[in-house]
Amino acid sequence: MDYITILEGNNSAHNAITAAHNAATGLTEVFTNLANNIDSIANHWQEVDDNLGQ
Repeated sequence: MDYITILEGNNSAHNAITAAHNAATGLTEVFTNLANNIDSIANHWQEVDDNLGQ
């Protein structure tokens, strides 16, 4: 295995790790947004419940 082949393999591995990291980061953002939306909906219905109780 020559030096160029090793570098190409290393570059491919780096690209794969970067892609996996970006995917994980994207999923984290999706689930964070989902959690925030659920929290917002819960707050909305709490306000409705509070208003009905008045």
